[in-house]
Amino acid sequence: MIEIFTIGVYNSTEESYFGKLMDAKIDLFCDIRQRRGVRGSLYKYVNTQLSQVNFPRSNSAYSCTNIACRCEFPQMASRISSL
Repeated sequence: MIEIFTIGVYNSTEESYFGKLMDAKIDLFCDIRQRRGVRGSLYKYVNTQLSQVNFPRSNSAYSCTNIACRCEFPQMASRISSL
């Protein structure tokens, strides 16, 4: 059975963020963010270039997809998160 998880970066540390992925045994992380960078140094570990380095350390493969470029995706994500 395929399970889908979501994770947010805010209010986390690099250690806690990747720890959650390891605890949940995430084997594939699909980055579907419209903007794959986070401003500032506090959350730099989730920026695309560093993610490609950090995810193998957490035993997770990292994949970027262009699904987020679709105009309706942010509205769809907002509807889902409000359920």
